[in-house]
Amino acid sequence: MTRPIAINWEISATTGWGQVATHICRALVRQGERPLLLHNVNLDHMSTADREMVAPLAATPNGGRTTLPTGCIVLTPFGNELESEPIADCRPDIVRVGIGAFEETRIDADARARGQTFARMIVHSSWNRRLLDEAGIRNVALAHQGIDPIELQPLPRVGHFPGRFVIFSGGKLEFRKSQDIVLAAFRRFHAHYPEALLLAAWHSPWPGVAETMRGSPHTPVVPEVGPNGRLHVAGWAAENGIPNDSFVDAGPLSRTQIPRVFAECDLAIFPNRCEGATNLVAMEAMACGVPVVLSANTGHLDLIRPGICQTLDDQRPVADPDGCRIGWGESSVDELVARMEAVRATPLASRQAAGYAMAFMRTERTWGHFAARVLKEVRAVG
Repeated sequence: MTRPIAINWEISATTGWGQVATHICRALVRQGERPLLLHNVNLDHMSTADREMVAPLAATPNGGRTTLPTGCIVLTPFGNELESEPIADCRPDIVRVGIGAFEETRIDADARARGQTFARMIVHSSWNRRLLDEAGIRNVALAHQGIDPIELQPLPRVGHFPGRFVIFSGGKLEFRKSQDIVLAAFRRFHAHYPEALLLAAWHSPWPGVAETMRGSPHTPVVPEVGPNGRLHVAGWAAENGIPNDSFVDAGPLSRTQIPRVFAECDLAIFPNRCEGATNLVAMEAMACGVPVVLSANTGHLDLIRPGICQTLDDQRPVADPDGCRIGWGESSVDELVARMEAVRATPLASRQAAGYAMAFMRTERTWGHFAARVLKEVRAVG
């Protein structure tokens, strides 16, 4: 008999975690199964199809039960130090399968013990799997996150920024995502190419993580959080030497807005210091046919293939007083500027490479592939 499966975190369209849950849920429903939802469903910005799929499940959390069914498999998230979401009903017959990614690399005895409590762990990058293997944790499988090829259809350029060379930077604003390196490189690039425009999508539900930017060697101040809970990213860019007419704050983007934004971009840059998974925003840019520059470190290494993107190969160690940043990389501002100039100088070759990247994303890195891999690993536990 097939064991019932429960999902132990919020389903939504606004976070990477939420998308992981959504697509696992979608795969189960298509197989005729009814996953049990142990947390809330956030319908904001969700597609009509996904709303119709999850609404009946959300109407009766946990299928209307007060306890989990016998032998239930609970998919539960884990992150740094392998800390995981607790399960209220955790009887001996309940099977815990961990799914997640982590950026902090210190795995001590307590973390190893937490990892061993899972019947299986599923990570999203080869880097994470290697770190766990080196820590002696063997019950680990790899499932790369994906993109939705229907949702992310490449669109023609409308021309919202005529005459501009538009560079996209995305991801929640924090030290790990390296927006400080983006500003330092763009400032230098713009001095030579004044038609350049930086289009930034840096907002997130957790604006407080921008405080981690205090560790930056490039930006002397961190952005302020306004009374509406949003970061003043345009003001922060201006404080760091970016002209107001060369910076656009894209704001929080809905799923339907993402392909329209990418249609206006000539380049997307990701000099990130670390990715525990493979960087969903970079994958979405590649899926929409935008030329991409990726830092050659951590989870990004699973996206890099010959001839599909520009890479930042000069990766120097990041300051690491606590042993939490093994494998993180500090990208060179000089090298990022050179890559930006290369894309600007060779638009046809860059678009051809972007086409190869788009095909890679749309054939090998879809959410369908991801969900199938996850469910295969989940079923293998019993």
